[in-house]
Amino acid sequence: MADGEFDQRNRRLYQAELWGSIIEFIILYYVAKGVLRNEESLIVRGAISLAPICAFGLILRSIYRGLQRMDELQRRNVLEIFAWFFAVTLFVTVAYSFLDWGLRLPKLSLFSVWVLMAISWTSVGGIYVLTGRGNPFWPWPRTG
Repeated sequence: MADGEFDQRNRRLYQAELWGSIIEFIILYYVAKGVLRNEESLIVRGAISLAPICAFGLILRSIYRGLQRMDELQRRNVLEIFAWFFAVTLFVTVAYSFLDWGLRLPKLSLFSVWVLMAISWTSVGGIYVLTGRGNPFWPWPRTG
């Protein structure tokens, strides 16, 4: 099997695992949200609230497995992008915290950090793709 075929097969496997986990997460999230409307018991509410975390664990597992399938250069590029989007997210959240402290800005949900991470990953990844340094979603096989 040629290197390009290996990369494409691993990329397809990674994307199938990742999107399957994301879809599971979304389904569990909305099911839990619907069930919580009618549940009174705090213990049951707590257990149902954590149900989507199981699927989120599968998302993390698919990312880990995707990293393990990459060669050293691909892994280095992706981990460098992870470090940058983590740093951007950290910077923005700390800056907002200080602005909140000084200007009494509205309190944000912790879900906003997750959205910020997605925006940071996409932005940093876009910069890497546009500059030809790598791809954060799965490094494409190099040709020629």
